Amino acid sequence: MAQRIASFSLVFILIGLLFSFVTASRGCAADATEQSVRAELIWSQSDGLRHEIFSSSFCAGEWAEPQQITDDNADNLHPSIDIGPDGRKWAAWTALEESGMELRYSQNDGDRWQPSALIPSDLASNIKPSIMVAEDGVVWVAWSANDGGLDDIYYSRFLNGEWDDAQPIHDPNQVPDILPVLSLDETGSPLVTWQRYQNGGYVQVESIWEGSAWGEPTEFPEEDELTDDQDVLVQALTLPDFVSDTRQVFVKFIEESPEEPDCTVITR
Repeated sequence: MAQRIASFSLVFILIGLLFSFVTASRGCAADATEQSVRAELIWSQSDGLRHEIFSSSFCAGEWAEPQQITDDNADNLHPSIDIGPDGRKWAAWTALEESGMELRYSQNDGDRWQPSALIPSDLASNIKPSIMVAEDGVVWVAWSANDGGLDDIYYSRFLNGEWDDAQPIHDPNQVPDILPVLSLDETGSPLVTWQRYQNGGYVQVESIWEGSAWGEPTEFPEEDELTDDQDVLVQALTLPDFVSDTRQVFVKFIEESPEEPDCTVITR
């Protein structure tokens, strides 16, 4: 069976082709080719009336036929995707309705995406969710939200078949906090990074889950260039032609050994 040796996420967002990599496990990608790379792709594009969410999988050098996740009256934007240890896919996005911005999610057990459902939040604005499945199978989501003021970062977990109430990750402040990205650190603990406005510009900060609460956010330098491993994986993958709008594309890389991959199983 193919062995997962590295994983990270690549995000294209509206302000441009911004690359955001989140290392979930360590390894070497030097031998990565189209045949050895696995990836999950999710994106938002217009169907002529509104924006809907679509997904596809990359395996053995080929993209699978796209699947449409949403078909409703909302503008569905800013999608994110991850895969659990059991192979189940989870997706989250922002749904823009006349009543405001809410978070929705869906899961896929291998055959099809389930009807979308609401991630509960009492906040007026909920945008740019990042979804992640931890090694213990717990699903986490983090997003930017506000109730009429500046954005802060909130999170929720899917436990025992339902979502926790939305909770802030950091203490209240008087600056915008935006663009959260969830990942796992070297010990397997949930880690969230985001952009915080301070001293006249945005800086990158991170917080680690300490078992029952998030740790104090700390600032760290943002890398301007891809690592060699990340660059190799990007070069090994080309977006399919059926993605007509690349402004809101999220790619979850799952690099495997050079042997022929099993496209029916995702190892974690």
